[in-house]
Amino acid sequence: MISGIDEKIAFYMASYRYSLRVALGLGGKERVIWRFVSRSRAIAGWPIWALRWAVMMAVTVGRTGARWHAQRSYIGRFWRWYFAHRECTFYTTQDLGVSSTGRLILAVRSHFMDGPFLLQALDCPVIMPIPKALAQFRLIRWINTPNFYKQLKPVMMDDLGTDAQYHNIVRLIERGYSVVAFINPEVTDRKLSMQLDFETQVTSLIRQVKDVTLVDHTEFVKYPLAGGDNPVIIRVRVTPLSEVIDPEGRPDSQVVQQIAGWYGFRTGSVIRRS
Repeated sequence: MISGIDEKIAFYMASYRYSLRVALGLGGKERVIWRFVSRSRAIAGWPIWALRWAVMMAVTVGRTGARWHAQRSYIGRFWRWYFAHRECTFYTTQDLGVSSTGRLILAVRSHFMDGPFLLQALDCPVIMPIPKALAQFRLIRWINTPNFYKQLKPVMMDDLGTDAQYHNIVRLIERGYSVVAFINPEVTDRKLSMQLDFETQVTSLIRQVKDVTLVDHTEFVKYPLAGGDNPVIIRVRVTPLSEVIDPEGRPDSQVVQQIAGWYGFRTGSVIRRS
């Protein structure tokens, strides 16, 4: 576990890149100029990323395994560049590392862009649930940049909810993949809701998978506020479930309550659908 002092150091290291812009106190005309510079940088960067993608696809022709790892690495770097461009950075309290036996990573659904953010924030290859609505997303609204839903295909599964994807999640973990599963069915802000709703199959997954990790990135709800004059730094807490509660022999209600408390919610409840 990371100590309080180490976490402060990680935070200050993450904030250092943005301290100069904050100190400048951009506003008025300076804010307009910065927005123009930021958009120009995005336009200039897009052809470079497109060329990188084309080269990667050409180099890995006929090599399925190498292509998957290359695509995963590309996607992580691209989205890290994207969020840095949007003035949203992060720091993690603990490294995940690669799992050889498959791992279940539980996270709270907090924003439409959860998937891309976690893909670049986690330090290991993961399979991420991505909503189909991301197909409408463009890097620059008025330029026909690529369909990012298709770009993410190698490292994603359709975000149909943890209950609907239960068997798919289990199969992927059995094959040695680390898979992210969202606990709650709808976007939740812990500042607005005291209760964290759990999908019905979350506790079944917890009991079936040996390696379970909790990831808390709920501060990502601040992402829409990020800008040149208001950089946002997201804390990503990473903790093995075993350090929060041992689910063996404990009722579901107790497991749910302990997990909800770790995420900062007052209560947790399993949603029962008819």
